[in-house]
Amino acid sequence: MMVPASALLDYAWLKQASRGTGEITIGHDDVRFTIPTRGLFRVALERAGGRAEPIISVIETPGIFLGSAVSAIVARTPNWSPPYLTSSTWRTLIYPFFALPAWYFVGLGIDALAGRRGISKAGMVTSLILAIGSAAIAAGFRFGMSASERQGQDRLNWAIEGLALWTILFAIPFVAWLRHKTHGSVR
Repeated sequence: MMVPASALLDYAWLKQASRGTGEITIGHDDVRFTIPTRGLFRVALERAGGRAEPIISVIETPGIFLGSAVSAIVARTPNWSPPYLTSSTWRTLIYPFFALPAWYFVGLGIDALAGRRGISKAGMVTSLILAIGSAAIAAGFRFGMSASERQGQDRLNWAIEGLALWTILFAIPFVAWLRHKTHGSVR
């Protein structure tokens, strides 16, 4: 919802700034470009997507993997996006949906940690595999590449940060399982 809401606000601002002239000119100093009003929503969506991409890439990191897999199956390329959107805007729109299963899994762990449910051995093992896998991939990117290799690769840095976050989040069901084992049954 973050990107569409921000895009609507940008669109309203751009539409108001055009003052009914049929176009708007944006820029400063020597760099200026003119946008016809019929293209304002696309510009607003691209601006909103570009601003949101870093935070969405970190928070919705599991969506990167599922999105790439779905894209590879459907379009035979891991980074497909519709021709009318930039790839960064497309990613900000789809990653939250593709990350929903991961958020659901973490939510089950939070419920178990709060004592409202239990975690099965399969859930515990899945939690360990996902947490250790996320940590290993993050460590591989962070320590397996030199600083010069990582320099200028913003998306890689976002992925490292996201994998570190999801290492912790994916460990929640395991922690809940351990708590249940050491403190007895679920309330």
